[in-house]
Amino acid sequence: NKPPLEVFRTISPSQFEDLTYGWVIEYLQPKEKYVDAVQLGSGKDGGRDIIAYFAEDRKEFDIFQCKRYDKTLSPSMYFCEFGKLCYYTKIGEYAVPRNYFLVANREIGKELRYFFENPNKIADKLIEKWDEWCAKKISNQAISLTGELREYISKFNFNIVKDISPGKFLEQVKTTRYYKYYFGGGIEKRTPIEDIDLTKKIKLNFPFVVQLFKIYTQELHKE
Repeated sequence: NKPPLEVFRTISPSQFEDLTYGWVIEYLQPKEKYVDAVQLGSGKDGGRDIIAYFAEDRKEFDIFQCKRYDKTLSPSMYFCEFGKLCYYTKIGEYAVPRNYFLVANREIGKELRYFFENPNKIADKLIEKWDEWCAKKISNQAISLTGELREYISKFNFNIVKDISPGKFLEQVKTTRYYKYYFGGGIEKRTPIEDIDLTKKIKLNFPFVVQLFKIYTQELHKE
C-alpha cells in the first residue's frame, strides 16, 4: 500500500474537497463550535470552497480554500485567492471571515510561506502584482485596481489568513470515519475468541453418541 501522504497528493480535486469537508464537519465542528458547514462546490464560489458558521444567523464564519496541485504553491499561483477575498468582501458579496484557511495537498513553497508567516506583507505584494496575478482571474470580467480597492486592500486585516500542513491535516483526518474511505485501514480488531478444549466436549458427549448408534442399529435390524 502507498503511504497516506502519497495518496493524499494524488487524489482528485473533487475528492480532496469532499475529504476536507468531512474533516471540517467531523473533526473541527465539535472543537470550534460551528453550528453548520457547507460545501459550495462551484468554480464561482468567490474563493470559498467550504464555509463553517458560528451561529444560525450565519453572520460569522470561517472560510476554507482547498488547493490541489501537482507541485508546491508559489505566490503567483495563489495570490489571486487573496484578491478574491478582498474584492468580494469589499463589494459585499460576503462578510470578512473570522478565519481564512488554506488547505493544500502539498506543502506550500518557501516564498508563499513567507507571506503566511508575515501576513502584514500580503497587502503590498497583492497591490504590486494585481494586474499580473489577479485582474483577469477573479471574475469573468477584468477587475481593475481602483483607488478605493487599493485603499481597501492596504487596510485589510490579513492576520486572519492561516494554513494547515498536509501532515497535520492527515493526522486530524485519521480520527474521523472519512479516513478509511481514502486511505484504507480503519478495521476494528475482533475480540479474541476463548480457546475451547474440544477433547473435553467430545468426552462429555460420547455416551450420547453411543446411544445414538445403538438406536440406529436397532432400527436397521428391524428391516
